[in-house]
Amino acid sequence: MEKRQKILINILEQAKTYLEEIGEFAPFGAIINSEGQEVPLGYYSDENIVDSLIAIEKLKEHIKDKIIDNNSKIGAIGVNVSINVNDEPSDALLVVITENGKEWSEDYYAYGLESNNLTWRYPALRSLQLRSITRKKI
Repeated sequence: MEKRQKILINILEQAKTYLEEIGEFAPFGAIINSEGQEVPLGYYSDENIVDSLIAIEKLKEHIKDKIIDNNSKIGAIGVNVSINVNDEPSDALLVVITENGKEWSEDYYAYGLESNNLTWRYPALRSLQLRSITRKKI
């Protein structure tokens, strides 16, 4: 399996687990290290509410450092967001991926969550207007 697909599947599976088990998540990430192993990443804060923008920047910095040090081949971050799909609000997973720590691609995966069962609605929605980045208590 190609590394980009492997890291994307990792992020999608982590988000699905978080949403089905606890109904929310703070920004998280993953890398594929130089040995080809998938390594999950998280951000810890002493605050009751995680500032998603700070968490995203810290995760990006960590991934960039791992790539520059040749300890990682690719990295990705998953963020719970709200987007507009056909003029309707929808919850979504924003996935940002980098192979060099400088250029980041963005894809949106709209989802529905009912009775702890996640359904992906519109996979790989590109270039949508971001409505908000949610701040979650954890």
